[in-house]
Amino acid sequence: MVQSEPILPKGLQSTVLELIRRVEADTQLRLPSIEPGEPVELSDWLSNQRARYASLMREVWEARFPSVAEHQGTKATDWFVNTYLWPELGAFLQCYVMRGCASAWVSRHMGDRVTLGWPERREQGWKVVLGAAGLNDPVGQIVLDDSGRVLTDQTTTRRELLETIHGSARSHAASATG
Repeated sequence: MVQSEPILPKGLQSTVLELIRRVEADTQLRLPSIEPGEPVELSDWLSNQRARYASLMREVWEARFPSVAEHQGTKATDWFVNTYLWPELGAFLQCYVMRGCASAWVSRHMGDRVTLGWPERREQGWKVVLGAAGLNDPVGQIVLDDSGRVLTDQTTTRRELLETIHGSARSHAASATG
């Protein structure tokens, strides 16, 4: 789960996990347009997603806390959705977009053996750890700015990636025979 401020009170973590599970299962969820080297229009996309998932957030909240929703009404439900559910869902959706940006870059520059970790927020921008099929250790990283553009000077090159993969493969083969 993505942690954002404020810290979730006890009992809300399972509510957030249920909400994210349902959003992940939404076959209509689509990334915004991702053009190579261009910034992603994240704020408009997030605003649209917030409106799109408003009823789902209320539904999940009311299902988890029916007596609170019933006794305290719509204003209280809206407050809980805006204070606790949307910040978590918004952070998840930002990660979803950043992973999409990293995935688009990897498919153009790295190849299909590369796996992507879940994006990690940095002080400025995002980092996505790269893996490779059959290897347990990370083999590189992609660093993105806040608009989803890859910062190539901080990102593992294809050459570095291949050297790491081949070096790991040689050390695994040597330890297996030796």
